[in-house]
Amino acid sequence: MTRPEAHSSLRQDTGPDEKATAWLSRFIWLCPFLAIVLATGVLLAFGLSFFTAVIVALLLVCPALLVWGAFTVRRRPNETSRKGEIQ
Repeated sequence: MTRPEAHSSLRQDTGPDEKATAWLSRFIWLCPFLAIVLATGVLLAFGLSFFTAVIVALLLVCPALLVWGAFTVRRRPNETSRKGEIQ
């Protein structure tokens, strides 16, 4: 007899890739902030003032994050339909 939670779509660890993905998904919210900090640092290295570097970094990073978010959201329905299948 199998346990009921074994067939749950929320718990289907099939290998190290899914464990790494689960770990990464917990910290993915840090990416926008790290992108802004990294862009600001690069612009500061080129000699821009701090406030100018922050404003330019925001103007450069925000559209890139919107495109990345749209790509991520567009890709998810295919992945969730595969995860919902009983193997």
